[in-house]
Amino acid sequence: MIARVVVVPKRSVNDPQGLTVRQGLNALGFTEVAGVRVGKYIEVELDGGSADEARERVEAMCRRLLANQVIEDFRFDLSPGTAPSPPEGEGRGGGAPLQGSQTAVDRAASPRTPRPDPPPEGGRER
Repeated sequence: MIARVVVVPKRSVNDPQGLTVRQGLNALGFTEVAGVRVGKYIEVELDGGSADEARERVEAMCRRLLANQVIEDFRFDLSPGTAPSPPEGEGRGGGAPLQGSQTAVDRAASPRTPRPDPPPEGGRER
């Protein structure tokens, strides 16, 4: 069984990411976009058990770990089966695969700030 969980900031919570995405979409000509909330999408594959038991367990997962209930709301649905894996090199968003030799992980790991100078010869500062 697959639980598809969506976690979003509560309406009363400031969402700077959502505001930035809305402004970007408006700047690209999507002027009909009035608001955006940026959250998380989580798939949880569950083994065995009934649908009622799975619903109860996923609810507990959301309340205890997947969502911070002070600032986030969550919803989920359950469906039979297993989560399909995306084809090699492709995500589920339907966008174009990454170009060049740099992957998304490489991009995330690349340094954004200069590294500190190495210690002077001998390994100790004077």
